Amino acid sequence: MHCTNCGAELPEGSVFCTNCGAQVQQEAPATTFCTNCGSSIPEGNTVCPTCGQTDAEPTPEKKPVDKKKLITLAALAVGVVAVVALLIVLISSLAGGKMPQDALDKLIDKGNFTIEAKADGEKAEIKVDLDVKKRELTVVCESDGEITLAIYDGYMIRYDSWYETYTATDISDELDEFFEAYEKADDANWEEVAEKLEDLADIDVEDYVDLKQFEKCMDTFEKNLEKKSWLKENMGYETESKKGVKYHIYEPDLYKFASASLEIFKDCLEDDDLYDTAKDFLKEYKSMLKEVEISAELGVKGGYLVSAEIEAMGQKVKAEITNIGKTKIDTGDLEDLLDEAE
Repeated sequence: MHCTNCGAELPEGSVFCTNCGAQVQQEAPATTFCTNCGSSIPEGNTVCPTCGQTDAEPTPEKKPVDKKKLITLAALAVGVVAVVALLIVLISSLAGGKMPQDALDKLIDKGNFTIEAKADGEKAEIKVDLDVKKRELTVVCESDGEITLAIYDGYMIRYDSWYETYTATDISDELDEFFEAYEKADDANWEEVAEKLEDLADIDVEDYVDLKQFEKCMDTFEKNLEKKSWLKENMGYETESKKGVKYHIYEPDLYKFASASLEIFKDCLEDDDLYDTAKDFLKEYKSMLKEVEISAELGVKGGYLVSAEIEAMGQKVKAEITNIGKTKIDTGDLEDLLDEAE
């Protein structure tokens, strides 16, 4: 199968494209309904499992779905996630004074803000109410004035554009994992990380990496990320101020950054051949890596993170953070949506 957005080849059954992040549009399964009792009949069957009647009739044809619209909205959703992920990675790379790390921590402590995000010609408003101590998270994402996604009372509520209704998924366990990971963010257990990687990739990480040495390499890496000279050399870091906002700007040379990082982590590799292989790989793809254009711009004002703009491979995601401490979420609307979804 192929991505409907960028055309990349994907494994069968993929939900999101591993190349561009867009949601892969798949045809809805054929469904039939019993003409006697109205129960749904599994695909390929002709006998109703409820009343036993055999004259099933096909589901009425759905009106055409604007797949391009769905793809751009999916790209927007993925873009918002990318903003959050890159913020976590990039913000941790600065030190000294009121830098983005402090600004993000302060924003999370406040726990109440609005994100206005734009990507691929689409825009969305995301309201967030987060209480880390109570482990509570409420999120409402609206596009064109309609709620397209929400997190409320431990559920993820999504609008299903194919069936034109809302669905709810219990994500309370995932939220617990999120809060636990946040609480332990400053004290990573690399053995646990390795175990999760082994489950995902079906490989024994310790065959390739000495985890104790890896922790030492990570300490060295973090110290280098605190050096503005290293950041400037390997991540194109600089700052500028406009209208009371201090912007932290990254325009990394991926080849240079990857090469510098490899030199830091080579001591934790179990086999010298792995280092040589990685170095040869980087050299082979040097020209391609240098052509990849990635940039990030983080804005800080009043001690809070107030903006983020990420651009990669010609795709741009921009987010403005406003109404800090003043955002209001109508939980009555969310209760109605949850009832409708259930």
